[in-house]
Amino acid sequence: MKVADLLRESEDELSVAITKEQGKTLKEAANEVRGSAHILEFYATAATHMRGTAFRLSEQGKLANILKKPVGVTGIILPWNYPVGIMAYTSAPPLMAGCTLVVKPASTTPLTSGLMAKKFTQAGLPKGVLNIVTGPGSTVGEAILEHPRFRRFPPPLRPIKNDELAFRRHLQAW
Repeated sequence: MKVADLLRESEDELSVAITKEQGKTLKEAANEVRGSAHILEFYATAATHMRGTAFRLSEQGKLANILKKPVGVTGIILPWNYPVGIMAYTSAPPLMAGCTLVVKPASTTPLTSGLMAKKFTQAGLPKGVLNIVTGPGSTVGEAILEHPRFRRFPPPLRPIKNDELAFRRHLQAW
């Protein structure tokens, strides 16, 4: 996967950004970047094996088809502690499925997320497929979670969407 190669080529740049924004040592930041490249390669490989299936429903001889297709816009709200790693493992599956993304980075790590998005674009991802929006979790994050066009949320946001109190606490943490 080309974006994984670009991450490896930009390890120093991304590591410095992580260190400046998040506070990790350069060594820890470099490990996060390398691990993120592996995550992206894993999902790229998995995507090549995704296939629909057909099976018999009953004795009547009818077939059911399972089609794997995009479900719509995926909203992702990133925490501060692994800005590259969590963006890699939450964005890769919906991208491989053909979904568009709206990613809200933690208010403390917007530069790192922007650099990651730039790598996806440099790798050939069309503009408008991965979108970064910044701002406080209490407004921007809430708008993402409550907007009806957002169809999917990666963990840990799925259970939070159904629990208003936990949702509010979760957003306040960002």
